[in-house]
Amino acid sequence: MPPILLAATARMAALRLPVPGAKYDLPMALDWRLTSVGSERLGRVAEAVLVLHDLLPSCAYRLEVEGLGEVAFTTPACAGAVRPEGLLAGADVTDAASARTNAAALAGAIAAVPPGG
Repeated sequence: MPPILLAATARMAALRLPVPGAKYDLPMALDWRLTSVGSERLGRVAEAVLVLHDLLPSCAYRLEVEGLGEVAFTTPACAGAVRPEGLLAGADVTDAASARTNAAALAGAIAAVPPGG
């Protein structure tokens, strides 16, 4: 049985490795290979859930796990990024007014994040 995609975001994916009897740790570590257009990553996993980080948004991937087969998945698009640089009064503020300005700028930036972002 191939790996099962549990969850995927624009930059990470979690997959269950269906090894009989394995709830947390695998009986033995397995080699894996993740490919996308122009990219390849190799690794070894000892847990029943493999978490892949630093993926690209809207990218098709193929994961092969030793003895389990392969699964293809595509990461979703990124909902967008909000950058508060230039909005802040400074990183090292010592007065209350500047601190309030920074707090308001950060609150506005957080509120502007689109759903799923």
